[in-house]
Amino acid sequence: MRMKLTARRINLCTEKPASMADREYHLRETRVVFSRVDPRGTLATRERGIVLASSWAAQVTNAIRFVFASYGRLPKERHIGLDRDVRHPEWTGRILDALGRPDRYGYNIAVTGSKGKGSHAILTAAILERLGYRVGLFTSPHLVDFLERIRVNGEMIPEPDFVRIADKVRHVVDRLPVPPDQYIGPVGIVAAMAALWFKEQQTDFNLFELGRGARHDDVNQIVHQGVVITPIFPEHLDRLGPTWEDVVIAKMGILTEDVSWAVSSQQAPRAMAAMRPYVGRVGDFAYMNDTFQVDVMPDEPSGTYLIRASYQGHVHSARIDERLLSYPDNVGLSLVAAAQAIAHRASHQGDRRTHMPIAVDLSDLILPGRLHVVQESPTVVVDGAIHAVNAAFVRRFVERRQAGQTGRVCAVLSLPDDKDAEGVVGTLASVVDEFIFTTASNPHLQYSRDLVQLAANHGIAAKSVPEVERAIADAVTSAAANDLVLCVGTQSFVGDALRFFRVATGSIWRTRMGDGSR
Repeated sequence: MRMKLTARRINLCTEKPASMADREYHLRETRVVFSRVDPRGTLATRERGIVLASSWAAQVTNAIRFVFASYGRLPKERHIGLDRDVRHPEWTGRILDALGRPDRYGYNIAVTGSKGKGSHAILTAAILERLGYRVGLFTSPHLVDFLERIRVNGEMIPEPDFVRIADKVRHVVDRLPVPPDQYIGPVGIVAAMAALWFKEQQTDFNLFELGRGARHDDVNQIVHQGVVITPIFPEHLDRLGPTWEDVVIAKMGILTEDVSWAVSSQQAPRAMAAMRPYVGRVGDFAYMNDTFQVDVMPDEPSGTYLIRASYQGHVHSARIDERLLSYPDNVGLSLVAAAQAIAHRASHQGDRRTHMPIAVDLSDLILPGRLHVVQESPTVVVDGAIHAVNAAFVRRFVERRQAGQTGRVCAVLSLPDDKDAEGVVGTLASVVDEFIFTTASNPHLQYSRDLVQLAANHGIAAKSVPEVERAIADAVTSAAANDLVLCVGTQSFVGDALRFFRVATGSIWRTRMGDGSR
């Protein structure tokens, strides 16, 4: 039996759950976890394996330090202000130029919006992969492992490739004449790394999730031909504002001269009014509930559901299970995005075939940290809801899950001062019996509000348990087998919860995951 060592970096970097431009980083102690070590191997063999695994973990950590080095050399106050004043995404463009523009070798789809960017990127990538294409996926931030940010066909980039690609980019970055009062955005460096690896991997399509904006977002420097726009809210007014219209204008920067098509979720009237002058310039613009519609059909014999998107005379469909049932619009929009990408890419390649309807099975897909069932008996669900709109997805999930059930519902919430605690608590109050308020391992997050009193105002029992692991353990150990435990909150907390339950995040496909997946 051949010895196999697996090195896992636990919590390499914790950071604020906003876009990368205003995040500080905190590199934590690297811990290497070994599994399936052959006990029959000689001591010398096992020691060599441990040294090798430790070496890769250390090299990945050093590569991550490089990613944040430019950002970290400026004092915190130099990162404060409107993105248009403090960010310089052109440096990411210069990195890509020096690398030979690897982003021009693939067909790229960029995703912007205020809610659901990551889920739309994952869903669109998964649909294209199920159709037989090789697909790159760039998302941010990560939940457990930094390498989750770069994937091909749902699989995380291997450590040796991450280290090698980082070294190539480092040689370029070290030669750039960045002024002392500017920095290269960490997310831009990682996006350039992703583009380089996707080129090596000869991907057919690539999905790139942008940060909070677009016009001044480093990832927007990636040349892209297609665009996905998720719902836009009046968020990050201190960075993109000061008005809601300013937020929309910032995000519409994603519609660059290379874009030939865009698909959008249904928007609030005020947001759509600000969007209209920009989307009107796109040759092929699809808008939910206007140019395409989405519906859900249950398949009772199989216990699954069919999400259908009707667009341009075709009905595209995806089979899902209960875990994705809260996201029908996300799935439907992603179906239309995948159809647009395939049609436009074929057209550019001289293929004049007509649009064909898509039919895929996504029942094996996992959206990490999004209504993610990580344990049964009691059932534990992890989700990143931080405002009322997202919390509504959680509430609907609980309502379906608890229909006819007698179990109690306990919600462990981690909502820093900059998150919509009133919205989340108020939305969940009708389906929760008890709230436990906690923090997160990220040392940069602030928790100063009296959320126990907020819960009391809604007539719900609550307590504060600041230590994350203790808060989750208290909820789980106090729960009966038929109870439901929700772990809901900021992205750093989502990562903490996934680590607590030892959930594997190396793949977006359930059958490819380890024992921690469900």
